[in-house]
Amino acid sequence: MALPAAKPIFTYSLLGTLVVVYILQALSELIIGEDLLFYFGGKINEFIIGGEYWRLVTPIFLHGSLAHLGSNALGLFIFGTRVESLFGHRRFLVVYLLSGMAGVVASFIFSAQPSLGASGAIFGLLGAFTVYFFNNRSKFGDRGNAYLRDMLVLIGIQLFVSFRPGIDLWGHVGGLIGGVAVSLFIAPQWRVDIDATTGVPTLGDDHPLNVWRGCLALILALALLLVTFFVAALRR
Repeated sequence: MALPAAKPIFTYSLLGTLVVVYILQALSELIIGEDLLFYFGGKINEFIIGGEYWRLVTPIFLHGSLAHLGSNALGLFIFGTRVESLFGHRRFLVVYLLSGMAGVVASFIFSAQPSLGASGAIFGLLGAFTVYFFNNRSKFGDRGNAYLRDMLVLIGIQLFVSFRPGIDLWGHVGGLIGGVAVSLFIAPQWRVDIDATTGVPTLGDDHPLNVWRGCLALILALALLLVTFFVAALRR
């Protein structure tokens, strides 16, 4: 049976946003000699402790170099298009934003270094893609199991690479955990139903993004905010 496939309009919109924001960063450095967007939006622990909690989201739209932007844009293009196609627009956006936020929160808690970049959100997409094939492993057979093994190997390689100096390991780990956590209850889980009258098979989803699953995603976001608030209060 043909699976639903959404056009990756949010993925392309995010790619365009990342490029535009980086151009503004470059212009800021060129004109005044400082990256104002990073100063006002990067993950800088002292400012988060001071109450600037918008920095839990804004760092995922900033990048430190053209190579940094290029590597993350490539990851977003490869996995964003696939996850959005399989998950649909709303679920994709929930996974991307919550994964990015989880990566920033983990980096804030475990790393004192300033950071920026969309890699935490992209690790979340890797986690979401893996959960999708895990949820549907009985439906996709050998092909699904192969995808699942490949994703686990890829995640292992990417985490190993993240141990290099200058890479925000905790941001990657947090993004991955966030993507897995939210996907466990919103990633599509397909079932095949047989119409009792016609005998025609139809496709159903056991994990639709309904009101209560949307509330669970909101609770996860609030939990990340509360953890940040608590840690910031302790450090103050």
